[in-house]
Amino acid sequence: MFNLNQRQTSPNPFRNIRGEATVSKPIYPHRTGRVYCRGTWWSAKCYEEITFITDEIVEVVGIENITLIVQPVSWKAPSRQPSEVYSQVK
Repeated sequence: MFNLNQRQTSPNPFRNIRGEATVSKPIYPHRTGRVYCRGTWWSAKCYEEITFITDEIVEVVGIENITLIVQPVSWKAPSRQPSEVYSQVK
């Protein structure tokens, strides 16, 4: 027997999507474009004042509903030890 008072939920398999994607339709500031990621096409946008052109590689950093949030791959911060950062400040 089914319990109609119990809400059925299923996990969102795309909630933690990360990695690189290829731009298939340009992404302009404050506008949505398209990317190819993990074997399918997605709508994508960036919150920065950046334009991504076709065939550019971008980094997927999140998802809002069914739209991927991207940023330039070159924005990956190099990992540094705290002592290295401190020595550069001196």
